[in-house]
Amino acid sequence: MASTSTHEASYTSSNPLSYDLFLSFRGVDTRKNFTDHLYTTLVTHGIHTFRDDEELEKGGYIAADLSRAIEESRIFIVIFSKNYAYSTWCLNELLKIIESQKESMVVPIFYHVPPSDVRNQLGCFDDAFSFHEKDADQKKKEMVQKWRIALRKAANLSYLYESKVIGQIIEEILRKLGPTHLYVGKNIVGMDYHLEQLKGSSFLADVREQSKDNAGLLKLQNQLLDDTLAGAYRRKSNIHEATHEISNKLRLKRVLVILDDVDKQRQLDYLAGDSEWFGSGSRIIITTRHKNLVALDGANQSYEPRKLNDEDAIKLFSLYAFKQIVPKENYKNLCDNAIKYAQGLPLALSVLGSTLSSKRGIHEWENELRKLEKEPNMEIYHVLRISFDGLSRVEGEIFLDITCFFKGKDRDFVSRILDGAKGEISNLCERCLISVVDSKIHMHDLIQQMGWEIVREKCRNKPWKQSRLWDLDEVSSVLAGNAWTKAIEELFFNLSAQKEIQFTTETFAKMNKLRLLKVHQDAKYDHIMEIDQDVHFPLVALPGDLKLPSFELRYLHWDEYSLKHLPSNFCPMNLVELNMQCSNIEQLWEENKLLKKLKVINLNHSKHLVEFPSFAMMPNLEILTLEGSISLESLPTNIDKLQHLQTLSCHDCSKL
Repeated sequence: MASTSTHEASYTSSNPLSYDLFLSFRGVDTRKNFTDHLYTTLVTHGIHTFRDDEELEKGGYIAADLSRAIEESRIFIVIFSKNYAYSTWCLNELLKIIESQKESMVVPIFYHVPPSDVRNQLGCFDDAFSFHEKDADQKKKEMVQKWRIALRKAANLSYLYESKVIGQIIEEILRKLGPTHLYVGKNIVGMDYHLEQLKGSSFLADVREQSKDNAGLLKLQNQLLDDTLAGAYRRKSNIHEATHEISNKLRLKRVLVILDDVDKQRQLDYLAGDSEWFGSGSRIIITTRHKNLVALDGANQSYEPRKLNDEDAIKLFSLYAFKQIVPKENYKNLCDNAIKYAQGLPLALSVLGSTLSSKRGIHEWENELRKLEKEPNMEIYHVLRISFDGLSRVEGEIFLDITCFFKGKDRDFVSRILDGAKGEISNLCERCLISVVDSKIHMHDLIQQMGWEIVREKCRNKPWKQSRLWDLDEVSSVLAGNAWTKAIEELFFNLSAQKEIQFTTETFAKMNKLRLLKVHQDAKYDHIMEIDQDVHFPLVALPGDLKLPSFELRYLHWDEYSLKHLPSNFCPMNLVELNMQCSNIEQLWEENKLLKKLKVINLNHSKHLVEFPSFAMMPNLEILTLEGSISLESLPTNIDKLQHLQTLSCHDCSKL
């Protein structure tokens, strides 16, 4: 029996032969059980396998394509079963294998038959040969004799029983195949020569997932040894023995080892603990989301991949979308939108290109790109989310705060509001989730979209249950409906957008977890005020009995606050920053409130401000700006109590 049914090979070798393994078996005996299981496992391990197909049997003769498959295979598994010898196809196939002078690469497996029956044609094999010899002419008798010799030779080889664990059979095959050689891609030029200089190579994929316990780590160690030593060692049973084996057996071999997605120092300690473990000229490549795992010294170099420029991004995207390096003429504008969405991230470009390649016509492309404005591509999302899932609880919360509210903001400002989060911000940088440039926190748009999705995913279509609200449509819906809002911790919205929001006494009353509240004008507001202080945006009317829960509140920013003072229930014991520029405030609050955590007050251009609270009540104040507060005639005399004051600005306070 033969087959033209193959799986795409992911296991490659320096041997130019087409197949790693040829699988010969009698379908009626084993196809639905042992052989199917074995074949699936072979393919899973990347072993390019040619499998018999019973439907191709035609009169017992070996077709030309099957002959070619045998000639172009490196290893042969022959599964002897009760009905194997009844098939002239199987016997001719075995004869062809034996005559190919590759006996040393034949692995017999005996499925419910003893080797002696195959070797000596006894039992069911004797019955089968009696059937073949019945009424046989001279030519047929000569062929029967050749079959007997082939069976004897095959049965005398080192063999396995079907009772042996499939995994052990795979190990035997991998050892026979020898060291793996890495596939470097069809468009990479000049690499073959360099790889040929190596004495072995190993690609350990997904180290993070594979090494969550000692068993997984040991599996990776044994794979490294398998790949580089081609089975010339005994598999180790614990990580300490395997570590010693790696450092001892590879110290004189020039190898290439790639450790993919490393996230803990322990993984490096057991897989590539020291450069002296490997021979001179070896290359150890580590990919990681943690910059701090790659210690730099004279022997090590670090490379951080950069975003692709637009020209290269278009080429990569087009290869996946159109199978060419330039966009199709009618799709150029849509391609520009896709490139803008991906922002140079190769993962996004390849995934998005592949997704759009299956869409028919411009209309489907437009729909797919429009959908991305509301929700992320889930393949991209799940890859990016891996970095988030590795964060501690506190780091994760700070990441989401930055995602929703602090992208582009000053690092010191963010750290101050988030209770001294400098360490966590540094860790987020190490994980490549954010970057800090000129003291500003930056984040790729797709990572931000991933963060938004994390906030929304547990309460889909129920924004009032989200911990953070920033989308104007969702904010308007929640506030207009006066919904149950106890879950909300952070609320930001832009008053200058074309959305009319009516505030009532109870709008914020149920938000007992509220930590950050920002009611602001658009991004140009501060710049406009610097140029012309007389320019004002329309005030939003607030009820005089507004309730504002404030015990958890750390940050309050409200542009053009319309009331004369903060609500009577306002007692912000945890408040760090108060920003109420261009407000109608006359007095912040009537009674003294001890605010030990308050560090910043900004009441710039609050033209009706006439009285300021005692400085003794805010002993840790660092920044006070009152510019343009033209009605303020004096400050409390106990300003000397402000031992931490760094900035005091009273420019254009004409009555002071």
